[in-house]
Amino acid sequence: ESLRQYDRTQSALAQSEKLFEASRVLTQARDLQELTASTVRTLDIPEINRAVLATFNYDSEDNLDSLDILANWWNGTGHEITPVGTHYPLEVIRVMPMFVSPTPVFFNDTSTDKRVDATTMQLVQRLNLRAVAVLPLFSGTRQIGALILEAEEPHTFTPEETRLFASLAPQIATVLENRRQFERAQKQAERE
Repeated sequence: ESLRQYDRTQSALAQSEKLFEASRVLTQARDLQELTASTVRTLDIPEINRAVLATFNYDSEDNLDSLDILANWWNGTGHEITPVGTHYPLEVIRVMPMFVSPTPVFFNDTSTDKRVDATTMQLVQRLNLRAVAVLPLFSGTRQIGALILEAEEPHTFTPEETRLFASLAPQIATVLENRRQFERAQKQAERE
């Protein structure tokens, strides 16, 4: 029992150290590209070959209006990554409900996952997405975006990976929101 408890303690300590190091790296990222790349490196999942950081846009009545790709990461293998600046209208978001979620969403293998509907399957096949992790990013109660990790091979996300990924969400969301507020302030200053 003592050995089992010791192993659990060591595992928890290692997880805490990894989270602390990830937090340090994320808060020191110079821009959103570096933030996205740092997150992928921190998770260290070899199958992940692409990642995108998306932000949501809301209309004047606070309804979700569209999605923009603000940053991306690609390891150079497989399909190229969705370019920064790509804009997706509400119609695309409606057929991709996995982007809008109160909790992280993990697909170990999209080709066999029953949550993937026919419309989403077309996109999955076109991009050769096999494993996907979607981390919703919130500011208060409002979802401001999502970090999406993509792999062209199946990957079974471990409990440690899902916990670490979910633990990074508040920090990524804070950096994203701070960046957006800074850009708004800059635009306001330019107009004035």
